[in-house]
Amino acid sequence: MAARRRGGLGEADEKEGEKFAAAILDPPSFSRGKLGDFRIERDLELLARDAASLLVPGGMMLIATNYQKWSREAFLGKVRKALQPRKFVLKSIPLPPDFPYQSGAPLWMKSVWATLQR
Repeated sequence: MAARRRGGLGEADEKEGEKFAAAILDPPSFSRGKLGDFRIERDLELLARDAASLLVPGGMMLIATNYQKWSREAFLGKVRKALQPRKFVLKSIPLPPDFPYQSGAPLWMKSVWATLQR
């Protein structure tokens, strides 16, 4: 993919045919730059889809966000939608023990391991 697309990987994916065993996606909730802006609620699906296309079979991708307006279920739904129709196994990652969840507070950190089936 030589053309830059809003929310996509841009230059990182320009080497056609290059594949990776692992990827980490931890984008900001919002960013503004010379090529436009990035909004996680709009652009996560495209970013995750682009990154997924660069994984080898059996490859793993960590996808994380601190976007507070999404519940864990909404975040996982966005990830599932982005990774279709490819076959991924998703494993949600709980908050680390040193950052305990306080009942009633928004769940600030959401993350998932996505493994591309062989």
